[in-house]
Amino acid sequence: MNKQALAFLTLFSLILMLSVYYVTLPNDVTAVISEDTQEQEKNQTDTSKQEDESGKLQDTIIQKIDEQLHEASSVMADQNSSESEKQAALSEIEQLEKTKEEQQQIQDLLKEQGFSSAVEISDGTCRITLYDCEENKENVNKAMNSAYRIVKQNYLLEVTFKTS
Repeated sequence: MNKQALAFLTLFSLILMLSVYYVTLPNDVTAVISEDTQEQEKNQTDTSKQEDESGKLQDTIIQKIDEQLHEASSVMADQNSSESEKQAALSEIEQLEKTKEEQQQIQDLLKEQGFSSAVEISDGTCRITLYDCEENKENVNKAMNSAYRIVKQNYLLEVTFKTS
């Protein structure tokens, strides 16, 4: 192999390794400029910790739904799939999108009421996890009424509390 080819392969592999490294980094690490960094540091309180915990749980819930959507989409894209498999995948995609939207609506409604929460809808149950709030019937009723406005009688409602 000549020197030019060796130099090209070396540089190409270096660029490839760096690009894989940067793609696998979390978004907050790769951000070069963050707006109002000093204000964010000053305003960090217990509520930000609550939102972090609820956000992490909600992110894992959404990630699970996205994986299911990807699997159903791959069935739709596969040319070897039968028509009935494609119809089942299409209905699953529609159901997952509806579930994802309902989860977001419930979470937004709870956020308006001052609750830090995570919402998961699966297996006929709507699980609402409330973070760092008083465990009483009043909070349970508020959360359940908020969720009931969106899901009606389609799911069994379940409310749990978590403290940090």
